Amino acid sequence: MSEYCGCELPENRYYGTDYVWVRLEDDGTFTICVTDPAQTMSGRLQKARIKKAGTHLDDGRHVAALESGKWAGGVSVPFADEVVARKDRA
Repeated sequence: MSEYCGCELPENRYYGTDYVWVRLEDDGTFTICVTDPAQTMSGRLQKARIKKAGTHLDDGRHVAALESGKWAGGVSVPFADEVVARKDRA
């Protein structure tokens, strides 16, 4: 496992130039999430709005909007696809 600024970067994920990672699951779907360094820098999450299952997203569109005490912004998808599920609580 790689590390950056004290944050873990598992090697079974694809990292882009943005602050998200993508992991291919066994069933052919993808999991998209915010990287550990981005979570650490932004601080405690205060709000999250995630698109509902069934929503089609074009490349670069936001799948979620996040807000913390230090940062607010969208989480972009690196490719066009459809939301099949979302995790409502961590």
